[in-house]
Amino acid sequence: MLPTRITYSPPLDGIRALAALIVVVHHARVPGSPGGFFGVDVFFVLSGYLITRLLLVEQEREGCLRLGRFFVRRLRRLVPALLLMLAVYLLLAPWVFPDVMFSKHFRDAVLTAFYVVNYAAYLGGFVSELAHVWSLAVEMHFYLLWPVRYGFTIAELGAALLLLAQPSWLGWGLLAWLGRMSYGLYLWHYPVMRALRDWVGSEHWLFILMVGGGLGLLGAVLSYYFVERRFYTPGFARVRNSTPLS
Repeated sequence: MLPTRITYSPPLDGIRALAALIVVVHHARVPGSPGGFFGVDVFFVLSGYLITRLLLVEQEREGCLRLGRFFVRRLRRLVPALLLMLAVYLLLAPWVFPDVMFSKHFRDAVLTAFYVVNYAAYLGGFVSELAHVWSLAVEMHFYLLWPVRYGFTIAELGAALLLLAQPSWLGWGLLAWLGRMSYGLYLWHYPVMRALRDWVGSEHWLFILMVGGGLGLLGAVLSYYFVERRFYTPGFARVRNSTPLS
């Protein structure tokens, strides 16, 4: 018997924070850093676990899956922060990346907003300044397909194994907070680091890591507290002890 609600688990946010840091370090091109795909893979596994758990709890509680409500929740969680980043990107891109035509910036932003940027090569060319958003498109496609597949027994087994592997230190306050900022950090850090690489050169990785990571985190904090919570959680002051943003 599954519980009828999901309680907040700080270690899961800690796992999300570590995955985000791996990606940020990779994009700063720190020598010897692990591949960014490892961090993205962790995001995919964690997201898959959380979404599957939410669907199973809803199935247990209501006896059916309301897919329309599920998709609306996903869009409210992801789209406002993404559109904010894209709006700022389009505003600043002509000055930050003057060698790239604005039409390409606009095309990339539109493909990103509609979650088809991972097909950019077939729709007019590759994406460079927004190269990190391919994973968001993949994740959205997962949200569209996963609720109408079967095989929840396997999913439950995988979820149980993940739950058993949650060390308590991952729930440390600062790490869990960083995990809540991870979506915004993922959105904002790459364009900043991409601009810094053009400005100072890839060899200045420490400067890129500190400044790019810091500005990316600042964008994430502003996005989370002023945009994400307001759209995703009506009465957003109740965020504590509620279902975590996934």
